[in-house]
Amino acid sequence: MIKYKIIDFITLLADESLSKQFNDLLAMQWQEVDHRRKTSELDVDFSQYLKMQEIGMHYVVFALDDEKIIGYMSMFNAQSPHTREMTATTDTVFISKEYRKQGLGSGMVKEAEKEAINRECKHIMITFKNDHRHDNIVNDMGFFSYETIYAKYIGDL
Repeated sequence: MIKYKIIDFITLLADESLSKQFNDLLAMQWQEVDHRRKTSELDVDFSQYLKMQEIGMHYVVFALDDEKIIGYMSMFNAQSPHTREMTATTDTVFISKEYRKQGLGSGMVKEAEKEAINRECKHIMITFKNDHRHDNIVNDMGFFSYETIYAKYIGDL
């Protein structure tokens, strides 16, 4: 049975099984990253995530099949300097290939939204990669297209 759960990084990293599962999913997600974005090696700095978690700026929604992690949605939240309102924004989203097209994305978005509300966010912004259409997920949930993000590597300039 699929369930959604927010697991803090302290708990995740302390549990060897969960930590291995999460690292395996991170590696799978990285393999799927568009080749144009692979300008650096995957080198997750969990200490930064832990710091952001400690000050309430980060959370992760996990999708679990029993105790197996099958997907995650990492979210940042911060106060806008323009409005002073809290906004939750996607860091990354990933679902194992064998679990896709089963509604897990919608489930994680709903859980992320609930947590954003708990954190007193007034806005939530969700991003997805261009190689998969997600209009059906976000439109049905009341989201609208707000902006387009373009990326360019400038590290070697």
